[in-house]
Amino acid sequence: MINDVRKKKLKLWPVTYLSGSQGSESDIPYGYIWSPHLVPKPKDWGPKVDVVGFCFLDLASNYEPPESLLNLLKAGPKPIYIGFGSLPVQAPQ
Repeated sequence: MINDVRKKKLKLWPVTYLSGSQGSESDIPYGYIWSPHLVPKPKDWGPKVDVVGFCFLDLASNYEPPESLLNLLKAGPKPIYIGFGSLPVQAPQ
């Protein structure tokens, strides 16, 4: 569905799950943030793509959320976060 809109309405190239890392002529390096011990870097990804491991942000160790956020979290069932990360494309225009 997304690619139909991209191709027909926006006149853009279709994208795939890993379109940024496979077959890209871009000079942009990519780093995927998961452990290579869990999922190693595929051999066909080339030198500009790497699996760099997990990141831990110690800077947030003393973070205190605003009271409005605490109230929201206390008011109902625990929220579920679904993220899509970022999807770089070759021709963003």
